[in-house]
Amino acid sequence: MRNFISLSLLTSLVLVNACGKSKSEETASTDSTEELGDGTEGFAVTGSLLLGGLLTAGVNITHVVALNTESGRKLAFPVDADTGEFRLMIPTTDENDFTIYINADGTLDRAKLEKQNPTVAVEVADMSDEELLAAIKEGAEENAGKTPEPSPWTLAYVDATKTGADMMVSRFAAETLDTISPTRGNIGLKMGEVTPTVGGAAATSTSYADILEAIGMSTDTATTFGAIDDVSLRYINPDIDGDGVLDAVVVDAEGVRTGTEVRFPLDFHNRFLVQATGGATVLHTSLKDKFADDVVGGLANLNVSYTGTGIIPELEKTIFASAPTSYKWKFESALTVQSSTCTELPSGGTLAAGDWCTHNYTEDSNYERYQLGQEVATPPEGTYVLDAGGKVFTWTDVKVSDFSAGAGFVILLVKYNTSDKGTADTADDTLSGISYKYLKKTTAGWVAATESELQLLIKGDGGYMSLKFDSDTLNVGVRIPKTPTGTIDIATAQINTNSTASGVETLITNLKAGTVLWTRFSSGAASYDDKLGMRFFF
Repeated sequence: MRNFISLSLLTSLVLVNACGKSKSEETASTDSTEELGDGTEGFAVTGSLLLGGLLTAGVNITHVVALNTESGRKLAFPVDADTGEFRLMIPTTDENDFTIYINADGTLDRAKLEKQNPTVAVEVADMSDEELLAAIKEGAEENAGKTPEPSPWTLAYVDATKTGADMMVSRFAAETLDTISPTRGNIGLKMGEVTPTVGGAAATSTSYADILEAIGMSTDTATTFGAIDDVSLRYINPDIDGDGVLDAVVVDAEGVRTGTEVRFPLDFHNRFLVQATGGATVLHTSLKDKFADDVVGGLANLNVSYTGTGIIPELEKTIFASAPTSYKWKFESALTVQSSTCTELPSGGTLAAGDWCTHNYTEDSNYERYQLGQEVATPPEGTYVLDAGGKVFTWTDVKVSDFSAGAGFVILLVKYNTSDKGTADTADDTLSGISYKYLKKTTAGWVAATESELQLLIKGDGGYMSLKFDSDTLNVGVRIPKTPTGTIDIATAQINTNSTASGVETLITNLKAGTVLWTRFSSGAASYDDKLGMRFFF
């Protein structure tokens, strides 16, 4: 049987490959392109930290940690202790583009792979060069012609000699932007002199306009994304599990990796009702051949009402010796507990700042990770602490966008297209398709989201539409592309289901045949995941 290296393993090879030139090469280089590279191996970020004042106050910065809020990937790059200089490489290659390890003559540069990735080298030790080359080429063929999308990264300036949140010293920010999302083709960003602020954002000598130009982002897109990307700061703690070790892989100037990356996703599942200005909810069953704004008399009368959030950490089972039987949360600020009530608040209500909210837990074998969630009316800002299985996890600097103000907030609206049988009685109308549109909230109201905004914001292939029939006993779904508007033809769409209910396969067959009556439709829900770890239900 052919031996293929896993895509995730190959991804780890490419993303840290050739992260920097040697110090002697950097010192000799004066040209911007030479310092940053040519962009083929990633997006370079360079700078010089002004550490004098910090060192006098007993504060140091040993590493710059880059964290991708979409995937959770973390890479740490050392700071020169003498000069304060740093150089890091943010991956912009597609996750299946591994051709960088193929020499010009078509052979594999195995020595380079093994030098830069000693741990990975062990895992591929039983593969021949030919087998590894075949896997790399196959991945390249599958992704030919695809252009990787921008993806947001936070940058934290940390002291790895500390423990837990004490490692955090300062972070990157540029006006409202808390992340950088470099576009492939841009080679890098020269920050110049970086002045850290303990507990806050660092200042750079490079202007905001030059930063946007370097990452390939327009001012309008930066304004939109900057209004919502502060939620990414929940990952700014470089030691979430408090074990005194960076949660990231450390990549030195030669590209050699040490340490182990550990990811601690903390997702927010946010629920909304689409309503008329007066408060009447627009049900999906009322969207027959109409968008919600058509139902309420125009966009000016459209209201999207926030109803609560599920705080969902997804923790790898290997982190724990055994499955937790209980877990508990506490928060820096008071909050209202919703449906997932806890021992201390069996009927829900207000959880005071710093008080614990304890839950019993039974492992669900259907999930690959432990989901130790907490339902709240509104996620508070500040520090979140989770105690589970004898371990304590701390997410600091948690911020969530103000959905009531909603600047930059994107919603997904749908309408259900039916086939008119040409009779006055519409009872024989059948479901034929789904039209959709993404709208962005501005201070002036709802406007169409642009394609570039959707590519930057929405994760994966796009949104998802859940469709329920026969009093919600049968459930199927279809993908919603991340284009500003469009229509999905049910006859040709890929219809998904995880239901084993009797009749669901027949339902899918009949949907594609155009014979499912609209009267069988009972409810629906549109949703999308963004690249900041948020899920939105409408």
